[in-house]
Amino acid sequence: MSKNILITGASGEIGTALINSLSDHSIVGLDLSDLHKSSSKKVMNFYKGSLVNKELISNIFSKYKFDEVYHLAALLSSKCEKEPELAHDVNVNSTVNLLTHCKIQGDGIKFFFPSSIAVYGMPDKSVGNINSVLETEFLDPVTIYGCTKLYCEMIGKYYAKVFGVDFRSIRFPGIISALTLPTGGTSDYIPEMFHSAVNNRRYVSFVNESSQLPFMTMPEAVDAIDKLMQAPDDKILSRIYNIRSFSLSALRCKEKILSYFPKANIQFSSNSERQWLVDSWPNDVNDDLAKEEWGWASTYTIDSAIEQYLIPNLKKNYQEN
Repeated sequence: MSKNILITGASGEIGTALINSLSDHSIVGLDLSDLHKSSSKKVMNFYKGSLVNKELISNIFSKYKFDEVYHLAALLSSKCEKEPELAHDVNVNSTVNLLTHCKIQGDGIKFFFPSSIAVYGMPDKSVGNINSVLETEFLDPVTIYGCTKLYCEMIGKYYAKVFGVDFRSIRFPGIISALTLPTGGTSDYIPEMFHSAVNNRRYVSFVNESSQLPFMTMPEAVDAIDKLMQAPDDKILSRIYNIRSFSLSALRCKEKILSYFPKANIQFSSNSERQWLVDSWPNDVNDDLAKEEWGWASTYTIDSAIEQYLIPNLKKNYQEN
């Protein structure tokens, strides 16, 4: 049965992939940027405008009765630190506004919210074992981006409990894409290494060799969203979920890349303004809840991700462009 779906951030890579995945349904897209050319014929309507424009959002909800909302649009971590007031307006106020419209519409509308491992605030990573962090641990974010994500999670759970909005959220780790260039995110040092190696360019990492975070590939992220949103209501008990595919340090990533690109030139020069962000996030997370409640399973290990996804798609992408 066809559903009416709203996707904010529809022009981004996840938005573009979701439009392709959900193209059998009636999709309304919203973004500040134009839709990718592959998406234009797959949407029922597209609005080019700001998420914080309340009149625009009201007009959209007055015209359509949605079954699902995928709220992907947000201000990312680096820019949030530079403009915290804007971060709150875009990441928090717009989310609350969308949830309010879903509450008014009623009917238990499904609402997907992409959260982040930025909600965690770790103690000194050199002390003790703080791997496999659970969803309920270390919820003390040190960045405005992490604060906005954690607050929206809490608001989403409140709207689910009190107003019946079917709020579902994934705390994404670093996401590695072979198709789009990194855009300055805090975890972008790993994908930047791969893109530079394929293009035979020198790369200087803004974090030190020991920096370690959990990661996954972009196709896995999109598949996880789809799987979570298709899960039966009675399986969604926790609403907020960690997922991950592998965890690796910056040095291990360099070593992996050198095994495929022996001439790759990767150096390390820690930038204190960005290093502390990475140091505040966990080395790895525990994703048992997602596995137990809605059957999440990663597709790749680090080796299979490199061999089957990253290298062939990076080479193909750069050859075509």
